[in-house]
Amino acid sequence: MDVEDLRKIFQQIQNCLENVMGGSGHLASFSMIPDTFKILQVEPYGDTAQKYHFSAKAYRESEFTVHEENEKPVPEEITGSIVLDDQLALIRDDNGEVLLAPWKCVKPIERQPLLSTRDRAKNELSDKLMRADVILRIMIDEMNFQKDDRIVKLIEEIQYRMKGIQTVSESGRIEYVELEDMYLNIIIGVMDQDRLAPDDEIKFLLESIRNRIDHFDLYFEKLQQGSLKGPFSPESG
Repeated sequence: MDVEDLRKIFQQIQNCLENVMGGSGHLASFSMIPDTFKILQVEPYGDTAQKYHFSAKAYRESEFTVHEENEKPVPEEITGSIVLDDQLALIRDDNGEVLLAPWKCVKPIERQPLLSTRDRAKNELSDKLMRADVILRIMIDEMNFQKDDRIVKLIEEIQYRMKGIQTVSESGRIEYVELEDMYLNIIIGVMDQDRLAPDDEIKFLLESIRNRIDHFDLYFEKLQQGSLKGPFSPESG
């Protein structure tokens, strides 16, 4: 399954699980651990939709959840299904209920407007840049890297994790598919555009990604027009 599709399915399910009702009628919230999320089966649902059966480990919170001091919450295994259309948007029944099982989603989720191909590409690139910024800062914190360390040190750590030599994330906040996507589609591209070398300091890579996030409309426009011929700079127009 496509990495981006998997991420979207995960996010749709997670949004629904933030406020659900079980068979007992009690409200609860689940926070799935990303790198435990799996699609077990996909089956057709109607003409243009699919039912995605999934499993994951998740932290459960409810009105009955009580944590003793210094007690760490323990995740539980959950399995369920959700129905999404061919754009991976939520499907609702005739009563307006999200087709999520075995829970009932009680959090209102507004329908997303249909986006043009350009707008979808723009949103996806924006999401990738923001997630890359988060992932890099998590890794820098986990590995005690300094911002004046060299980019090559960070790249080596990413490659170790991609090969399974290191865990993808000690905190469970990074999954493998995200790491590979970030490395191939963001880090390599940004370094090439801004002419960054492996011997440059990590802070320059972080600044380049942040610069694109902070001036994203201009950055995307330059990409669309093919006018980004060298390092991206908002001051250059």
